[in-house]
Amino acid sequence: MQWLPLKNRSARPSPKSNLPSRLREMLSRALKAAAAPKSDIDAAVQSLNALKLEKNDVERQLQSILSADGGLSREAFRQAAVNTLERRLFYIPSFKIYRGVAGLYDYGPPGCAVKSNVLAFWRQHFVLEENMLEVDCPYVTPEVVLKASGHVDKFTDLMVKDEKTGTC
Repeated sequence: MQWLPLKNRSARPSPKSNLPSRLREMLSRALKAAAAPKSDIDAAVQSLNALKLEKNDVERQLQSILSADGGLSREAFRQAAVNTLERRLFYIPSFKIYRGVAGLYDYGPPGCAVKSNVLAFWRQHFVLEENMLEVDCPYVTPEVVLKASGHVDKFTDLMVKDEKTGTC
């Protein structure tokens, strides 16, 4: 995945662009320039129209899958997406063979690429354009530090109980 600089965003094609009609125009121009017979041009336009209808059918099927009413439920879709991301090594739970550790993940090659692109985009915006300072700290704090700061003895989190599910 390649991130475009903010200044070149207009170079991306608009999601609302009418791609099939542009393809028809380009194809018919190319066939006319090659002096193709009208029957070849009409056949090419018909095949493009058939592809457009097929694309619309696939879009409708995907919409029905993603909608809350029909197809997969939201939870089933989420689980399918997680399985696909893990199978393609975007990320996997750390220490998975030892039943994993909650909140810790290992990134595979595509996950590393996505992570580095997100970080580069973040740095571009906040550090370079907003003139903010970047600080990098350890992710894990030793227990000795938490005891010395009083977090272990004095700090408590309020526990909230969900009335509907009964979970904390």
